[in-house]
Amino acid sequence: MASPVESTSRLRIIVTGYAVRLPLAGNVWCYLQYVVGLAQLGHDVYFVEESGLSPYCCYDPERNASGRDPSAGGRFTQRALERFGLGDRWAYWDAHTQSWVGPSGDQIVEICRSADLLLRMPAMTDSLQPWFEPIPVRALIDHDPVFTQVRNLTNPTAKQDSGRYTAYLSFGENIARGTATVPDD
Repeated sequence: MASPVESTSRLRIIVTGYAVRLPLAGNVWCYLQYVVGLAQLGHDVYFVEESGLSPYCCYDPERNASGRDPSAGGRFTQRALERFGLGDRWAYWDAHTQSWVGPSGDQIVEICRSADLLLRMPAMTDSLQPWFEPIPVRALIDHDPVFTQVRNLTNPTAKQDSGRYTAYLSFGENIARGTATVPDD
């Protein structure tokens, strides 16, 4: 990993996304670019992922099959993060077994209690988990506009969950300008 840039304020940051569940390079890099970039800026960064409840939540590209087993995605995530010296900086909540997987799994709830910032991606995720609630600044990042807005406008539970974040960011630059055809929730 490149030497970090001097930072006057080192933050503990939790980044979420899909790496274990969908271990494909382009998808994984969408999330890990935040982990790697923030670590290179000198922050204390962890990647945290949740399985969700679907029986087909984990894709295994080696078998071209989906199921509950996070093993293939865990191996992929481990290798990807090791390339940047961050191989010990991830955890995966397996809702099916009610257990944590990954090198930070045993400590991640405590790590979240001391975190300064949560960067939650994608915005169309399950409800805010209890281990994220103590984090004082929680940013919901909508990197795939339309789906999140429609979900929030049609599902009161999703809208309520979105309201539990302190900041809402979107790649949809024209939404805030009022010039987008995407509905503004």
